[in-house]
Amino acid sequence: MLTVYTCQGHNCKLRKKKRPNIEEPLSEYNLVKPGKTLRDLIFDMTTSGSGSGLPLLVQRTIARTIVLQELVGKGRFGEVWRGKWCGEDVAVKIFSSRDERSWFREAEIYQTIMLRHENILGFIAADNKDNGTWTQLWLVSEYYEQGSLFDYLNSNTVTADGMIKLTFSIASGLAHLHMEIVGTQGIVEEYQLPYYDVVPSDPSIEDMRKVVCEQKLRPNIPNQWQSCEALRIMGRIMRECWYTNGAARLTALRIKKTISQLCIREESKA
Repeated sequence: MLTVYTCQGHNCKLRKKKRPNIEEPLSEYNLVKPGKTLRDLIFDMTTSGSGSGLPLLVQRTIARTIVLQELVGKGRFGEVWRGKWCGEDVAVKIFSSRDERSWFREAEIYQTIMLRHENILGFIAADNKDNGTWTQLWLVSEYYEQGSLFDYLNSNTVTADGMIKLTFSIASGLAHLHMEIVGTQGIVEEYQLPYYDVVPSDPSIEDMRKVVCEQKLRPNIPNQWQSCEALRIMGRIMRECWYTNGAARLTALRIKKTISQLCIREESKA
């Protein structure tokens, strides 16, 4: 406890001031200023500091004032919910306490210095919820209405232009990560996950290691891709990324440059 003396005239009073509790969440109303969004808050706080993410107290404040709305997906390590925070949608991935190691590893990766990028899912907060009988581990991120890439490809037919934009976005995100560490035009196919016919629908790391590293299998690229320049180039990039020898594979920066050139060519045709 801090003791503060205040004097008014000739009368001195003893006043006790409560020490702030660093475990106690702030009021969400103290975080969001009028006219500001959650994205603005994250940008302001991460660009003014180390860039490694929001301060832990702010993360806790956000996480503990989120209202879950609906379950949008399930996976090996938990559930994904759409939540609301100050009127804005957020995605909440909930791990059980038995998967604490997975939660901690994912939270640690997201909070890597300068991980924030427009082509990488925006991390917001990590926190735990404990009511005495059960513990939930939360990861909060930006919410995308159209879901994961898997969800999008399952419910949409991608044009050549759309494919280029998607892959350029992915390559840009990968190029950023690597820098920090050092159907279409008449071709319509049903979307299937790579290796869907040789591994379970929710494969383990061991399942994938056996297929990719031991058996050295690679996804099939349809022959009809040869009839479209964009698909033909994309197929070549994919094959060059799958070489067994890691040193022979394309770098993310090389992929980004190739797709950027493809974007320019496609735009010139429009």
